[in-house]
Amino acid sequence: MLAGLSNALGFVARACRVSASELTRAALTLAQFRQTLVLWAAVLLPIAFIMVNGSTLYDGIRHVLFLIPLLAVVAGYGFVRVLPFTARAPTVVAAAVGAYLGHQIYVLAALHPLEYVAFNAAAGGVHGAYGRFEMDYWALAATVALRRLEDRLNLEWPAGSAFDPPSLLICIPWREAVVEPMYRNPWRLETDANKADYLIATERMNCAENQPVVLIDEVKRFDRPFAWGTFARRRDAMMPLGAPAPR
Repeated sequence: MLAGLSNALGFVARACRVSASELTRAALTLAQFRQTLVLWAAVLLPIAFIMVNGSTLYDGIRHVLFLIPLLAVVAGYGFVRVLPFTARAPTVVAAAVGAYLGHQIYVLAALHPLEYVAFNAAAGGVHGAYGRFEMDYWALAATVALRRLEDRLNLEWPAGSAFDPPSLLICIPWREAVVEPMYRNPWRLETDANKADYLIATERMNCAENQPVVLIDEVKRFDRPFAWGTFARRRDAMMPLGAPAPR
């Protein structure tokens, strides 16, 4: 963006110095770069409109995904402009690029399987973005919380024996009744927080609030909870993690 702005200001400065007879030539020169102008307009105008208008954006960047390819083109333009300077210190550049890639790999590995909650340094990373932006808007942390709960509780029972499986509410807004495909254990589906034996509260819906339940687990990334917690109202809720699972 800085390189493009520099080019634009340079062109305007030169156009201001030409005579009236040469303005036509300047206009033709500008017309030759109309594709570049269209690209910059396509990148900047939607962003500017959103910022000036204060538009509400749901589900992260879902409404502006079309800008990502255009931003990639702009980034490629900037890379081409910077590339000649990198030849002067290839070792330093290679080390910087390696450090950057290593950091990104570390962040994504630490967030797995919630890689999509990653934010760049301009937003303060995961720590700085937490609470300011919608991050786990698809409630993926609920699946992680469910797997950890299922690993903790062994719900197997002998064939032919009477068994009343515990009820579970996974708090995914407007989707609570269709979460059965996520189950690996024989949970009893529940959609009422007042009746559920176990509740998994997500970033978008803390259904355990004001309920007589006990927090038994949290799904955290970089010390920030992305599932508000796994809660239980059963006696085995006080069983510490790692203890032998009841059969």
